[in-house]
Amino acid sequence: MKPRVYVETSVVRYLTGRLSHDVRVLYNQISTLDWWRHARESLELVASPLVIDDEEVRDHQLAYESRSALELLTMIHPSDASETLARQLTDSHALPEEASLETAHIAIAVANGVEYLATWNVRHIANPANASKINLVCREGGYRPTVICTPAQLEKLRDDGPRDDPLIAQIREYRDRQAARFGCDAAAIIRHYRALHEASGRPSVQYPPRRLEATSASERADESRAAVETAPSSPRKTRELIP
Repeated sequence: MKPRVYVETSVVRYLTGRLSHDVRVLYNQISTLDWWRHARESLELVASPLVIDDEEVRDHQLAYESRSALELLTMIHPSDASETLARQLTDSHALPEEASLETAHIAIAVANGVEYLATWNVRHIANPANASKINLVCREGGYRPTVICTPAQLEKLRDDGPRDDPLIAQIREYRDRQAARFGCDAAAIIRHYRALHEASGRPSVQYPPRRLEATSASERADESRAAVETAPSSPRKTRELIP
């Protein structure tokens, strides 16, 4: 079965819009066109009514080109489950309140079991600062999170792989040799380089890890019970620790 990819509105815009004079936008447009040429061969591309509605606001010619592209996509259903997940994402502030349409796109993709969501919306949807919160809410709702990425990143899913530049190819070749040297054992690699670093005498710092916080009701209750059990036997303090 081909992996499914939800094509968010920004991808359609980059695909069918007039070429930009902004170098960064132009790069994204070219990356999207490159990805689109091969995507349907190895991926099942889907969208939702939200994408169609977003595109209706464009001028007549561009809207026509968008519709032509959207006709090649499978439309997925905005279900009751997607509404529930959208409310959970909103209530948990996984995305800003003004990003309600972005939240809806994510909820529809996740509730339909879509593996990837392709977007160029890096302000809200593909924002790394939001990813952990989005994924946590999805898992608490019993869903596997959709992987949010750009078309340029999705290009790596192609069987023949992306077009690597020479510098990346050099790094990849070196890393392949190193991996073979340590038997592809990542822990052994870390031990080796830690020993080298400690022998060098160079200063370094070690920051504390970011531990997962208890977020579910049962986890919070467990934490509170543990706190009560370990707290001094003071009635007032015990009452403060019980939720």
